[in-house]
Amino acid sequence: MTEGSWMSLSKNDDIQLADTIIKHKIKYAIETINNKETIILEILNHDDLSVIMSKVNELNRKKESIQQIIVSTEAYQYTDIVIKLIGNEFKNISKSQSLNCVEVGSDVQISELAPKLYHDFNLSLAIPNFLSCVKAESLIKFPEFIKALTVCTPEGNIMRFDETQISDIPLASIVLSIELKCTEAHNIKCKLDVISVNEFLNQIKNGLFNKPNVSVMYVPTYLANELTSQEYKSVAIYHQEAVLKNTEHDVNLSNDGAEERINTLSKMNELLEHYPHLIPYFNRYLISILHNQTHDAEYPSYRMYKGRSKIFHKEESNYLFRVNSNDDIVFAFENIVRLIDKYSHDNIYPISDAIYLSYFNGMCEISMVTAHDILGYSTFKKEIDDFFISSRLRANAITHIFTTADDDYLPKDRSAKIAREMSGMIDNTNNEGKILAGFLNKITPASVKPYGLFYPANNFELAMAEPERICEDWCRMS
Repeated sequence: MTEGSWMSLSKNDDIQLADTIIKHKIKYAIETINNKETIILEILNHDDLSVIMSKVNELNRKKESIQQIIVSTEAYQYTDIVIKLIGNEFKNISKSQSLNCVEVGSDVQISELAPKLYHDFNLSLAIPNFLSCVKAESLIKFPEFIKALTVCTPEGNIMRFDETQISDIPLASIVLSIELKCTEAHNIKCKLDVISVNEFLNQIKNGLFNKPNVSVMYVPTYLANELTSQEYKSVAIYHQEAVLKNTEHDVNLSNDGAEERINTLSKMNELLEHYPHLIPYFNRYLISILHNQTHDAEYPSYRMYKGRSKIFHKEESNYLFRVNSNDDIVFAFENIVRLIDKYSHDNIYPISDAIYLSYFNGMCEISMVTAHDILGYSTFKKEIDDFFISSRLRANAITHIFTTADDDYLPKDRSAKIAREMSGMIDNTNNEGKILAGFLNKITPASVKPYGLFYPANNFELAMAEPERICEDWCRMS
C-alpha cells in the first residue's frame, strides 16, 4: 500500500484520525472507489481495529449525521473508510464445540473455506452461492446459518453474540469471526439449461425461483432484439441438488489447470480492455461453450464456490434486494438488458463476462462481472446503481475490484508481447472470430483443453468443435 493525503475526508478535525493511524503504524492508502476518494486501512489485530473504531466514534459524536464518517469492510456508495482485516487472527478456521459448526475468521475467503471444510472436517457450506459472499464476514446476511458472531462495535468494543442475539448487534459493527453452521459433506448434482432471455423471463414469472438451489448466468451477446428473440440462447440456468458425498467426483484442485485458466482469463481481460470491439465475439464464444456442454454433472459441493477470489483484472458489482414478488426480478433484469442494448447501439459493450442471478429465502442477488477498465462501464454502472438504489427495489450496491496485484499467483510472462502481436492482427483484419481463436491458441498451455479455460467444473464433459467451427458459429450469430 502507498500512503496518501488525508484531504479525502475534507473535515477539519479528521486530522485526529490521521494521527491515530500513524501512531499505531497502520498501513493506509487513498483509492477512488464508486467515483469518490476512499481511505483503505489494513488492520492486523483486534486492538488496532478497536482503536480506529473508538476514534471514529469520538469524532462522529461531534458531527451532524450527514457529515459523519462511514466505516465498512465493503466499498458501499457512501463509505469513507474501508477496513481490510488482514491479520492472522482474521484467517482462522477451526472446529467449534457445536455439532457441524466451525469458527471462521472474517478474512477467510469462501473459495478457500469450502474445500477445507469438505476435506478436513467432512462438512459442506449450507449458504447459497451468492457472488457477494467473497469472505466469511459477508455471511452475516444469512443469520439462519450463524451460531455466534464476534464483532467490534462502532464504539470500539469487542463483543460476542449468540444466534438468539444477532438482532441486537449494533449497526455498523465490524465482524471479526463467525461460528458457522454447516452440513455433512455432500456433492452437488447439477442440471444445466441454456435458454433465451425471453424464455428466462417467462420462467421467472412462472415461479423459477420458487424452486430451491437455482442460479443463473446471463452472457450478453449484444445481438439485436435479445430481450424478445427466441433464437439467441444466452441464459444458462443451473438446477442444483445436494447428493451423498462421493470422492469419485473429486478433483485435485492443484492439478486441474486452475492457474492456467486464470492466467488466460486475465490476459483475455487485458486484451478486451484495449480492444473492446471484440467483446461481443468473445461473449458469444463463452455462451457457445455452454451450448455444447453436457447438461448433467456431479461434483463436490465446494466447487460451487471455487475461484472467485482469484479472477484478476475483473470488476464485480453486486446488488442485493428483497423480493416481494417474481415481478421484482423481472423488473430488475429487463432494465439491465434494455440498458445493455442501449449502449450496444453506440458500440459500447460494458459487460465482457456475465451477469449472475441467485435467489435465497426472499433475497435476490444480481452480480455484474466485467473486465476492469472496460470502455463505458463506469457510466453504465452508475446508471445501474441509480436504478437499483432509487427504484422500488432499494438494493444494496457493493463493488469488488480484482487486479493483477498478486504477482506471486500470476507469473509475469509473454502476455505483453502477445498483446502487441494481436494488435497487429486486429488493425489489419475484420475477422474477429479468427483473432480470438489465434489469441487463445497463443496464450493457452498445450495441456489445457479450450473448454476448461472458462468453465470451473472440469468434470463437465464437452463435445467441442475445432476453432474454425467456432468462428463459423460467431459469423452465423452475427
